[in-house]
Amino acid sequence: MKLNISYLLIGSVVPATARVGVDRFLPKNTEGDTCDNITFNGNGFPSGKTLFKFNILGRDVNKWGSNFNPKGDNAIVVALNGRSDILLLNGDASQDNSYDPRCAECGRGNQVSDFCILDANAIDGDAELCVADPFPSDEPCNDEYDDTCDEPAEYAIFARTSGKGNASAGLCVEIDGDENCYVGSTAISSKKATDISQQLLTLCIPQDDGKNLKVGLFDAICADDEGVLGPCKGQYDQELEETYLWAYDNDNNRRAEFRFYSVADLQEATGTDCFGVTRGGAVC
Repeated sequence: MKLNISYLLIGSVVPATARVGVDRFLPKNTEGDTCDNITFNGNGFPSGKTLFKFNILGRDVNKWGSNFNPKGDNAIVVALNGRSDILLLNGDASQDNSYDPRCAECGRGNQVSDFCILDANAIDGDAELCVADPFPSDEPCNDEYDDTCDEPAEYAIFARTSGKGNASAGLCVEIDGDENCYVGSTAISSKKATDISQQLLTLCIPQDDGKNLKVGLFDAICADDEGVLGPCKGQYDQELEETYLWAYDNDNNRRAEFRFYSVADLQEATGTDCFGVTRGGAVC
């Protein structure tokens, strides 16, 4: 795919039609014609307006346990080593079927938000994080029903670790108690942020009939009479209960940064159709 990449420079004139914050995205001037060649200056985060940002802090469980209190910091604390789970709740009130009413607490004054931390402690149990629904159709796809495989996510997630140690994260869904997680590389880069939306917003669930199910965050999943999973249509008429979460695996890292950006803003700023991961891109 050939890209017509436009670079926005400090002090340049920005068209009046530009979206809020777009003039502050500063892509690094790289050669090439693929989306992989688009990087950002400095720490790797686009410098435009964020939809939401928070940190994940690794702490010694023997010292912190249930005593963690963020005291207003936008942060989640996890075990310094091993896996911690971050339960994901749909904070998009426009999604009548999957909206979690607990996310009503995300509003601040008269301002409504789809994003907020409800429970910051992932050491004494699951942390709880409200996020917007990235795929409004809420419909997974497979080889038989593939019309939503190319639906792009509405936001992107960039992340990086800092300091010593390593960390990784991936999307999981518990379906009637059985856990399925993202397959593939889930490492979070150190020092320079990268787009990790694919592993945090999608996953693939292999099926015995060979029709791999590609799932987006908060999708509704059903099963047929044989227990094969699929989108809730046709022979897949048995409704199931889904719980979405991020499995965060920490290896002695004390700080990771996460920032959410509008895909529309990123695309306009770079002059490309890059960004906006799809269900079809999930690794099986």
